[in-house]
Amino acid sequence: MTVVQTNKRTAMTDVHHYHSLLLTMLEIAAVFKKREGSIFSPTGFKMFRVANLIVCFLFVTSCARYVFHEKGAQFFTVAIGTGSIEFCIINMILVSKSDIIDRMLATSAKIFYQLPQNEETRDVLETYRTKGYTFMRAFGMLIGVNEVLGLIKPFWMARLTGQLGLPFDISCLGIPTVPCWIFQIICTSHLIVTVAFHVIIVKTLMYLTWGHSIVITKIMNRRPVHDDEENDRKIIELYCDFSRFSTSFSSLFGLTTFIEVTFTSTRCCFLIYHAIKSLSNNDMEQAIVSVTALIASIAISYVMCSCGEDLVEINQMMRDGFYNSKWYESSPQSRRRMLPMLVLSRVPIRFQYRYYMYFNYEILMKIMHSTYSLSAALIQFL
Repeated sequence: MTVVQTNKRTAMTDVHHYHSLLLTMLEIAAVFKKREGSIFSPTGFKMFRVANLIVCFLFVTSCARYVFHEKGAQFFTVAIGTGSIEFCIINMILVSKSDIIDRMLATSAKIFYQLPQNEETRDVLETYRTKGYTFMRAFGMLIGVNEVLGLIKPFWMARLTGQLGLPFDISCLGIPTVPCWIFQIICTSHLIVTVAFHVIIVKTLMYLTWGHSIVITKIMNRRPVHDDEENDRKIIELYCDFSRFSTSFSSLFGLTTFIEVTFTSTRCCFLIYHAIKSLSNNDMEQAIVSVTALIASIAISYVMCSCGEDLVEINQMMRDGFYNSKWYESSPQSRRRMLPMLVLSRVPIRFQYRYYMYFNYEILMKIMHSTYSLSAALIQFL
């Protein structure tokens, strides 16, 4: 076997593992069942979805009961309760649009197999796959630290007071202490997994888009002046597939991101207020938990808005790649064949929700501004 064949097979194996990992995360998030290699049977996956809804309902119910009937960290409980409602809604939206996810991943695989299988392509795709894996680990640790701090809390309080408490400020719904421990860990772990997987899936798809776009840009930029019709058709098909993938990405995750950023200001406001009140009461443990949850909430919005900036930059790069090629030296027949790409490249693809909101760093700053205003008003009047 030659070196070229070995590299081609390695690249195909890598992209297969990357797509398989995305499908596994979608499956664990109860969004989409893999056709091959699934850990669930068809009936088992339906039961898993029902179990996820039950856990979410119990979590929201326990948060509501804690807020209205018990004394403690009400604002923090409201924040995590609204987070559970938010991502339960997002999860149900993704479930209803699982066919779009299936088409997106199929289109992504089709784009990969249309790319030239050489060392340069493999290096570009490997670079962005590595960035995707790095982001998965980093964001997973950032979100998971909230669970760790919650578990440290009762042991720290037991050392100070001699009594072992519960890890999280939510109601036990009348069940004994030991089952309540298990119940709280299951509920909070479910929320963390749902949040982490939703954000990681969006960002890793964007890294996949980056890798494909760079290779496609190089193909267009290096297109021979006297290219034949067959090769032009391949380039046009590749570009159209990429545009279809980007549009599906924006339409699918635009709605879920709109819901996320809508909830963010209120959630961050409650967390800031709880952190300030905890500091004023010299409760450093509660303050640290609130600050870590606040950082995680801001990080989620930052990642989503950064995807909008990435998509704009990707489209600009591909447009420049086409215009910087020597298309003007081509024959009239060749220029006519490439006209669809010229037209499509002038239409920007943005990460948006129904032309109502474009997700970028400007939106992130507006979210932070509204969070500050709400927090100041809450501190002043309460």
